[in-house]
Amino acid sequence: MASQTNQGWKDAMASSNDGPQKGGAFGLKNVIVIGVLVILAALAWRGQSGKGSADDGGGSTADPTAQHPSQPQQTTQGRPSMQPDPYPGFYAAYEMPAELVEGEIALTAWGGAAEKYRSGDYEGAAVAFTEVLAAGGEMPVELVQFFLGQSHLAAGAAEPAATAFRFVLEGENASLAVEASWYLALSCVRTGDVATAKEQLDSLVSSKGYKADVAKMLLAQMGV
Repeated sequence: MASQTNQGWKDAMASSNDGPQKGGAFGLKNVIVIGVLVILAALAWRGQSGKGSADDGGGSTADPTAQHPSQPQQTTQGRPSMQPDPYPGFYAAYEMPAELVEGEIALTAWGGAAEKYRSGDYEGAAVAFTEVLAAGGEMPVELVQFFLGQSHLAAGAAEPAATAFRFVLEGENASLAVEASWYLALSCVRTGDVATAKEQLDSLVSSKGYKADVAKMLLAQMGV
């Protein structure tokens, strides 16, 4: 099998006009602002929660069946549903290159998100990469979307992962799009979107490049 090194992130960084150094201070400001907002939101929530307890005399009026383990379709607030992988032998979490978290960039919001990802906190990384996107200007958008998709997929949330990978495919970074195609296929396999998964896998096989061999194997196992 030919060497299949990950080059898309390098192209994304090279095509960025601002680059990671310029975004460092800007990202640090965002981290501080976001931290303040999170603290204020937490205080407000605690205040409302305390008021509710006082009004009802301290008793709980929660539905005892809510979020019960026997109800797998329900999810915690803000968390996407988890989809199982029907072909677990093909997926492996994408390794984030050390170059993307070194130097001043480690102090930015991107650096914080990347560290969560590298440590295996994929749900936390998904939240953090979403905040990086909302802040803007720090890193190439396609690169952030790519790792947002990776975070969701590694956490088992295939639907939002597919959305992020589709964004990358529609962008201008061809190298990153090729890699996103493979992970979009894996996401769609989990969501049951066989048509899109087959389309992406066929494209990889035809290219005879990145993941072409394993894409062919997955197609065979899918029977399509």
